[in-house]
Amino acid sequence: DSGYIEVRVNETRRNNAIENAYVRVYNHTSGEFWDSGYTDSSGFYNITGLYIGWWTVIVYYPGFYENTRIDYINWNGDDDYLYYYLDVRFQPINGSVALFRDNLPWDVNSTEPILVKYNISYTVYNSLDFGLVDLSQYQKVILASEQVQTFYDRLEGNVTWFEDYAASGGVLQLNTVDRKGFWDYRHNGTWRAYLYPGGINKTYNVEYVDNKINIPTHPFLLKPFKLNESQVDGWIGGVFTEYPSNAREILQGPTNDPILIEFSYGSGYIVASTQTLEWNANYGGTQQLYENLILYDPLNFHYSINVTAPLSASSWEVNQSYHITWDSTDNIAEVKIDLYRGGTFVMELIANTTNDGDFLWAVPDLIDSTQYQIKVMDAAYPPTFDYSEMFEIFNPSINVTNPTGSSSWQIGSSQYINWTVRGTIASVIIELYNEGSLVLEIVTSTSNDGVYM
Repeated sequence: DSGYIEVRVNETRRNNAIENAYVRVYNHTSGEFWDSGYTDSSGFYNITGLYIGWWTVIVYYPGFYENTRIDYINWNGDDDYLYYYLDVRFQPINGSVALFRDNLPWDVNSTEPILVKYNISYTVYNSLDFGLVDLSQYQKVILASEQVQTFYDRLEGNVTWFEDYAASGGVLQLNTVDRKGFWDYRHNGTWRAYLYPGGINKTYNVEYVDNKINIPTHPFLLKPFKLNESQVDGWIGGVFTEYPSNAREILQGPTNDPILIEFSYGSGYIVASTQTLEWNANYGGTQQLYENLILYDPLNFHYSINVTAPLSASSWEVNQSYHITWDSTDNIAEVKIDLYRGGTFVMELIANTTNDGDFLWAVPDLIDSTQYQIKVMDAAYPPTFDYSEMFEIFNPSINVTNPTGSSSWQIGSSQYINWTVRGTIASVIIELYNEGSLVLEIVTSTSNDGVYM
């Protein structure tokens, strides 16, 4: 009976199990790849079929540091246990921040002290600056909570301006509590609400609730402060009702509706919360939550690949070399490249190559088809991948255009033999056949110019 290794994967900060961590197994002596798979919801993966000897087990999950351990199977039937504790890659924002507000939310200044604490440069603007500021100079843009009505009136006309900033690679943080319908001595519940950038909309009831962590391993919840369930409770200004389908629901309210979401937008990101973040940070004992959110840069945890060549118009000839190209985020070190035809795996082009966006591939002998695709994936985490458009691979071919079926050539006369070629053929041999049998060789080699007399 062969041996096996039971793998358990958790994150270090709150000891939560990590689901879908990628486990790779190699024979430590020979370096031969043996097995791979993903942990289940309890962070468990079972490696089976191992014979006596040393084995290397590598575990990786996006946003966390890779962890490698070596284990020895002592006898057939040996059952070993490996416990992995992955630490999140914490990379706080280090660029400038633009803060938009017309007034201090709830008369408290909670945002600026955090920026000062971490030596983050920032500029405060108001709604009259909408559409006029060059946002490309800022790593993150924050829209404050609880603003006066004119702030939201002007925001309505500048939604695309903020969206363009995110689409161009910026991080847009939306503190969306506008207290619509909530009476107090300043606002009288008369505010009108509009769609926020990114197509976000929400309800407007303000209440104190027990919230829920929906993604326990999310980096925002782990660094620099480890947040627990009680630290995400507090006042909220409604729940999100409209948001993109690709949004991740990091925190949820008591009805399991999202109150903190994030989603990629073009080359950037939008992070939005219905929590009364500034008030909670000052009065509600959740300063650490707001610090984590301000320091959080989702682009450091965003992994993507986009294959740019071949395209659907590409026709690649066998035994010729072509460039496979792709764009990707910088946090992918190496990629794996495979070939598919009609959705079915054909061959591995390379197991791992530097993620420099270019790979020169010498096309081997393959059958003709217009249904080929290139798949480029993160070598450390294959679920991050992209397929090329379907393209053609073909073999060189010759089509004789003269003589035709109606040609009649007299013995002793001179006639033109014509042909067309697809692909790379330097010279041709021309032979004469009669009913499938070779009669004579007309020329042993002649230039492939499409004509011979």
